[in-house]
Amino acid sequence: SAEWSHKYCNLDPLNPEDVIFLYQVQRNLKIDNYTKNLSESFADLYPVPNKKRSVYGGFADFDDNDNEGEKAAGEYKIAVKKKSLKLKEMTILPKEGPNFPKLLKFHSYESVLATSDGTDNISVWNINNSTKVKTIKNSNPGNTRITSMSWINERNRTKLLSGCDDGSVRIWDKVLTQCSSDDDHAKPELASAFYALPELEPGNKRKSGLIAEWQQSEGRLIAGGATKFIRCWDLESEKLTTCIDTNISFDLTAFTTAWDYVHNESAASGFSGIGPDVLVGGFGDGTVKVFDLRVREKQGAAMTLKESPKILRRGRERVYTEHKSWIVNLSYTHGPNSYQIVSGAIAGDVRWWDLRAKSSSIRTIEIQRSPMTAMACHSKIPLLGSGSDANFIKIWTPDGDALQVIRHHERLNGRRIGRVS
Repeated sequence: SAEWSHKYCNLDPLNPEDVIFLYQVQRNLKIDNYTKNLSESFADLYPVPNKKRSVYGGFADFDDNDNEGEKAAGEYKIAVKKKSLKLKEMTILPKEGPNFPKLLKFHSYESVLATSDGTDNISVWNINNSTKVKTIKNSNPGNTRITSMSWINERNRTKLLSGCDDGSVRIWDKVLTQCSSDDDHAKPELASAFYALPELEPGNKRKSGLIAEWQQSEGRLIAGGATKFIRCWDLESEKLTTCIDTNISFDLTAFTTAWDYVHNESAASGFSGIGPDVLVGGFGDGTVKVFDLRVREKQGAAMTLKESPKILRRGRERVYTEHKSWIVNLSYTHGPNSYQIVSGAIAGDVRWWDLRAKSSSIRTIEIQRSPMTAMACHSKIPLLGSGSDANFIKIWTPDGDALQVIRHHERLNGRRIGRVS
């Protein structure tokens, strides 16, 4: 557009930094528009209260007086959209070394996947051509393991953050080659390193280690794990800003922020959810607890919402105890139900929680009978995936409709997939 051209007309096409900046702006705009359209096209698959449930497991917005033809058309539309969510095997990355991958982290704006085998090895792959673009030796001691990874600054000069079960955090620069002006042969450089949880004791594989949550717009890292404390770090000033006592004796195994930043180049960017200070943690005994990072004292101050959904006020503790086993993952749900958190436990039960006023789960699905060793929730559309040590991956929607069960590779003559970790 003319406005866009005027805004960036002073960039020098011969300056490598300007070339990279222009590439990032164009890439971000393209991806943001695509994800916005994707989210809108599948928005009607989100479960909505007080809606009639269709025979296909979805929810249709019909009154009792609507005729049968309109109902059938709506149900058919939902069924077609669900069918389009079926996944296809895109590529296979070769296994290297004796250890299997333990951590996977996709980049939001590049066709790149970071993997770790849990020791001190990190590999960065181009998933379009199945080639390894970078190898990182994390240099953590031999008795420690990498238990957390996160991309930071994904919209500009990307860095990769790794966390270990000794409490240490390392931030790596020059991990990605984003355009032709980047040096493809540049070795990753250690940009920063510190102990986010200095009290952690490494070596116990039954412990959760260090669990990290990166908040890009706030520039802060939230760290917890095999300790009773949750610490919040401002990475720009390199200072500890908050330390909260969970008051729970079990390991923190997963957490998420009940909030998301919405990028929109054509209009003012905004927020979705409650706020960046509201943190939801899951623990090894199945407990789910809500924390507020604005509480600076070393205490487990949980929060509740009263009256206005945008304002948090101090209240009684918000602790959920319906899960009875290790929390595998927690995720903030997008779409119309922007105050809900979904949690999955190793026993196979998945529950949704309304953080505004509900004292119990609003929906429960027993998604599988075998132990659920992994769970992921799509950030933009109503789609979830779970994995099992029984060698299968299940893809499903929030209403419990199983869209796909993946047991075999499509590109390896039907070879059975391995255990999902």
